[in-house]
Amino acid sequence: MNKSYQSKFSPVVSKSMISGILLAAGESRRMGQPKLLLPWGKSTIIECVVDNYLASKIFELIVVVGGNQDLIKEVLTSKPVLVVENSSYQDGMGTSLSQGVEASSSQAEGYLIGLGDQPLITTGIIDYLIASFSQEGPGIVISAHQGKRGHPVIFANKFRNALCTLKGDIGGRTVIEQNRSEIKLVEIGSKVIFIDVNTPEDYRKLRELPSQ
Repeated sequence: MNKSYQSKFSPVVSKSMISGILLAAGESRRMGQPKLLLPWGKSTIIECVVDNYLASKIFELIVVVGGNQDLIKEVLTSKPVLVVENSSYQDGMGTSLSQGVEASSSQAEGYLIGLGDQPLITTGIIDYLIASFSQEGPGIVISAHQGKRGHPVIFANKFRNALCTLKGDIGGRTVIEQNRSEIKLVEIGSKVIFIDVNTPEDYRKLRELPSQ
């Protein structure tokens, strides 16, 4: 399944100054156990996601943790990532996004925001979004399928201050809705941009996919 995505999304992109920010601070309440540490391939969900991002054209990767942070930090010990502890993670995704952006390099030209529970987002998809951002220069690049928005999303660095002040559980939607003229939807051609892991049923269905 994933092989077709990799072959489709293979743009020629040099290493960019895009900061990757993975939101991985949820408590996994609906799963009943730390979902990011569930088996995926030969490792865990979070390790697979991190490896996909590290293999992409981003120049740094920040992982924002909250719930189960000690366990997640332990499996990421050997990875070249910056782990940011969000003590306000229970207040919502906006706090994780803001802290991730705040921790990013001042040299970043943009921030690619991804979710820690989306193991089907391949390196090829990430690079495809970065290529669109780099070549066309929109303020906000959003992965999409048939007009519906998903993740990852890239914000230009001109939105840094707005992103750093986010609160609550709205995430980056406030910035997006306030800057509609800056948006470019990038068609991915797949539903994987909507697929995450929240419940045991979600996990079961993903494990049954051909790639697993």
